[in-house]
Amino acid sequence: MTRAKPLHLTFHMKDGSDLKRMMQLVGNCKMIMFDPGEGDRHLKIVRNFMSIDPQNGHVTQCEIPDLKLAVLHSPPTKAVERFTLQNLYYDGYDVHLPQIDPDDTAAILSTSGSTGFPKMVEFSHYTVILSGYNYHYLLQTESFDKTELIYFNDRPFYWTGGYPHWEIVTGGTRITQANPFAPTSASAGTNYVIEILQKERPFCAVFVTPMLQQILHQEDIQIKIRSVFTGGQPVPSTCLDGLGKIFDNLAVGYGGTEFGEGAGKIYTAASTLSQKYLGVAPLSGVDLKVVDCNGLIVKSPASGEVYIRTPVRFEGYVNNKDKTKNVIMPYGWYKTDDYGYIDANNSLVVSGRISDVMEISGAKVAPFFIEAEMKKHKDVKDVVVFPIKHALTDDDVPCASVLTQRGASVTEDDLRKFTRDKMKIDEDVKMLEDAYVPKHIIFLEDLPTTGTGKIDRKATIKLSVPLIENIK
Repeated sequence: MTRAKPLHLTFHMKDGSDLKRMMQLVGNCKMIMFDPGEGDRHLKIVRNFMSIDPQNGHVTQCEIPDLKLAVLHSPPTKAVERFTLQNLYYDGYDVHLPQIDPDDTAAILSTSGSTGFPKMVEFSHYTVILSGYNYHYLLQTESFDKTELIYFNDRPFYWTGGYPHWEIVTGGTRITQANPFAPTSASAGTNYVIEILQKERPFCAVFVTPMLQQILHQEDIQIKIRSVFTGGQPVPSTCLDGLGKIFDNLAVGYGGTEFGEGAGKIYTAASTLSQKYLGVAPLSGVDLKVVDCNGLIVKSPASGEVYIRTPVRFEGYVNNKDKTKNVIMPYGWYKTDDYGYIDANNSLVVSGRISDVMEISGAKVAPFFIEAEMKKHKDVKDVVVFPIKHALTDDDVPCASVLTQRGASVTEDDLRKFTRDKMKIDEDVKMLEDAYVPKHIIFLEDLPTTGTGKIDRKATIKLSVPLIENIK
């Protein structure tokens, strides 16, 4: 297995469709190694598309043609499959490993899925270390001994926001959750995170922005963290309210799986800001620019699309040339699909996405993914899914405007149940229902169209939002 490229996977769907699709997308997957999960949940998911010899881990039947071996991290609770990492150990002779080059692949990680199904990106050893040092700087952990460095981050390892960059560089200890999507709601998840923080007392922590806002709205929280890192979406300036109360420093980061951690800024109790969202500055070796639809730099403070150029060498998405050519620009620039501007302090302020992606409980959800499932209902002719803002957290709340077939009698509850069933959300990640099942569904007599006959999303949303506001 020398020179193997580790692909980090998800176990979100009951039937393993997300897991299978990722492996098929990358191709040439020879071995799968995984924890059996609580109550052997992961093992049950894997069995949906493969059969495993319980004695030697050989894959006997599988929908992934190249897959030959399945190895468990530890023995399952009840299942008969018993081939684990322990069975791979052999002390009979020394193993000579090849020399590793910094540009060799350390891991294949998933993008956040903001523009559809997650894409795969090869992360080099150099990128892992560089990202680790950037987190090290932004969290201000450089002058502390590793024995003091206890760090909370419950983001999944298959995504750059959860990959252990910081731990590799610092040698610090990480506290995480086995499954951050297990709670039945975002508020329940927040309460559980607060319990962890109160018990473990971490030195620093990483929170997705909605989680940070939920924590800030809790009363009488008895926690104090030296440094908090947040990012992954526009960060409201109200997050500064926690300075001096819950945390001493707030680091806002701007990065991506494709280009690493490209920009950031450290805010302290002395920081003042009047704008809605917090800005970031490029890190060492990084260039940023804001351009118009023709790729020309706009004059500050005009808004446009953010382009970034970093020391990370992004060569494209794995087996996805079409998506790659849409984001790699001449002279090493990466086209982010983020909408922002340069403020008076020369900081980049990101205010949203060019596309219609929704940000829900830290997950990026593409509306068309939900629309595709809702359209499978026999009474649905067309549908537009869009977000409205949650009054408390500024998080997106998914809503839908539906055009039904003539004579249809489907109700809002019917469609919500249908969508929930179609999404096949596993019981162990029930919080994701908030992301994939529209909270409000309205029925329109017609959906506005463009001159070419396509659904006019902006016009539909403009028509729908007031109607939803009236029924909330």
